[in-house]
This record gives sequence, C-alpha cells and structure tokens, in this order.
Amino acid sequence: MTELKLKKLVNATAFFGLMFLAVALILDYFNLLGSISSLLTAVANMVAYVVIAINAFFYAKTKRNIAYMLSYVVAVVLLVIFVILPFAAG
Repeated sequence: MTELKLKKLVNATAFFGLMFLAVALILDYFNLLGSISSLLTAVANMVAYVVIAINAFFYAKTKRNIAYMLSYVVAVVLLVIFVILPFAAG
C-alpha cells in the first residue's frame, strides 16, 4: 500500500472515529442507550489510538534514528498491553 493510500485510509478512519464519538456523546447526553453509548465511545477511542500510532510511526520513520523507533515500539506495546487487550477481554 502506498503512503498516499495509507494516509487517505487513516484520514477516513479518523473521520469515522470522530463520528462514532459524536453519536456516543449525543446518546450519553440524553441518557439514551447507555451500553451502546459506552461501546461507541470505546470504539472511537480505539480508532484514535490506531490513528495516533500510525501517524507516530511515520514521524519516527522520518527521524532515521533507532531511539525514535525503539521508543515507538515500546509505546505501542504498552498501548496494546494496557488498553487494547483489556478492552478485547471485555
């Protein structure tokens, strides 16, 4: 996948993540469908984490320094361990 296609995909993903969050906030404000609101908020957060991780990868890649890439890998591993795995476990 070329970088331009990946950038378009990331931008579209960010847009839909924002839409999930907007719907979740509206549902939460009016106290409608509490469990669905929580689920949409969690999905929006996961999308945000993925978008941030992808953009951070491209930043670290441009630095061409092993310290940036190592710190990126450590941060992504911590994100997976402490955020994504507990969410997937339910």
